Amino acid sequence: MPGFARVKSTAASHTPKVSPPARTCSSGEVGEYLLAYVDFKNNSSQAQVACRCPFGVNNMTSRLQPVDPTTATGKTKEVLDGVQQKMGKVPNIFKLMANSPSAVQGYLNFAGALAQGVLSQKLREQIAITVAEVNSCEYCLSAHTAIGKAIGMTDEELEKARQQNADDPRANAALTFVHLLLLRRGDIPDAAFDNLRQAGFSDAEIAEIIAVTGLNIFTNYFNIAAKTELDFPRVKTAFPV
Repeated sequence: MPGFARVKSTAASHTPKVSPPARTCSSGEVGEYLLAYVDFKNNSSQAQVACRCPFGVNNMTSRLQPVDPTTATGKTKEVLDGVQQKMGKVPNIFKLMANSPSAVQGYLNFAGALAQGVLSQKLREQIAITVAEVNSCEYCLSAHTAIGKAIGMTDEELEKARQQNADDPRANAALTFVHLLLLRRGDIPDAAFDNLRQAGFSDAEIAEIIAVTGLNIFTNYFNIAAKTELDFPRVKTAFPV
C-alpha cells in the first residue's frame, strides 16, 4: 500500500489462498444486494449456515428472532415489503434488523443515499470486501463477493480487495486508506488524506469513502453479534489483517 507500512498480524505468517465456497448453492444469477440490490432465483435452495464469529463460535442459531415478513405488521411490514419489492426476497440480515423498524429503515436510507453518491459501485464493493475481511464478517464477505461477481469483478480483483489491494492505482489508494482507517479506528494521520488527494480523490469522494466504510462496519458488527444465518454462497474469511 503506497505511503503506509501495513500492520502485521500476529497470526500465522503464510497468506492462504481464497478458499472455494464450502457449500455449493444452486441459486440462479446473483444480482445486486445492499448498496445495490440482489435477486436470488430458486431461493428455496439456498444453503443456510451460521455466520462466522471471530471468536470461533460457529453453527449457532441467530441471537435475534427473525421477523417473518408474511406476518409482520405496521411499520415493520412497510419496511420489509419495500425490501421484498426491491430485492425479490428478504435476506436474513433484514429479518433480524427488522426487530427495530428504525434500525432497518435507517440502514436502507444510508445505503440508498451512498448508492447515489460519487463513488462507483465497483469501488464501494471493493471497500465492502476489504472491511468485511478485516472485521472477519463472513456474512458480509459472502454477500459482497456475490455482488462483486454480479457486477463483473474477476476472482483476482475480489481476492485483492480482501487483501486491501487493487491493480488500479486510484482504487488501491482508497483501499489503503480504508485499511488504515479500520486499524487506527479513525485516528489517521494527515498523510493518509494527502495520499488520497495525490491519487486524484476530491473531498466529496474522501467523505464517501469514510461513509461507506462506516456503513459496512455497522453491517459487519450487526451480523457478527446477531449471528445472522448465511443465505449467500459461503466465502470464508482467511487473510490476516
